Amino acid sequence: MLLTTDHVAPALPAVTEALQRELPALLALARQAAATLPTMTALPPPGEEPYAYGDLVPLSFVLLALEAVPAALRGPDWWVARAELRQVLAEHRQQSLWAFHSAGGLVTSVDSAFILRAVGDVAG
Repeated sequence: MLLTTDHVAPALPAVTEALQRELPALLALARQAAATLPTMTALPPPGEEPYAYGDLVPLSFVLLALEAVPAALRGPDWWVARAELRQVLAEHRQQSLWAFHSAGGLVTSVDSAFILRAVGDVAG
């Protein structure tokens, strides 16, 4: 079944209300993530210890969430959070590409594609 505006329109007020309610939490998460670069935890095979790995690609998902916020809801805090995330990602760019992890990660096209989807800047 293909969704049309007839299907989606009745839900828009509830979606807008939820977005307005949760936007401050998203902005706080974005700013905290940009400041601290939290990492995911890699779980290696049994016998090896878990380790922190994966901070840049997850940031791109937060940036994508920010970019999805309608223009009418983009206040000053939105612009600050967006700028901070973009700055962190720009600082870890290696030529035109990124790694999954900022500290010694292998640069790959897949990780770069995820981040470029959020950043939208191929030229640098």
